[in-house]
Amino acid sequence: APDPEAQAVARAEHVRVRAALARLPRMDREALLLVALGEMSSAEAAVVLGLSLSATKMRVHRARKRLVAELGELP
Repeated sequence: APDPEAQAVARAEHVRVRAALARLPRMDREALLLVALGEMSSAEAAVVLGLSLSATKMRVHRARKRLVAELGELP
């Protein structure tokens, strides 16, 4: 059975990451989630978001930078 303490730590970290994501500007969050979790290329995400490729890459970079500043290094 999983360690209850480890499960509690994992839940707390999950809540912390979700809260940090929620504080990102909407378009930055959407770009990051499409590329990082949606496993889309930046070009594919740009089409979905209706943005240029450079704007999409900038939003993903900015979102990652903000999350690292708030949460520490990300895997």
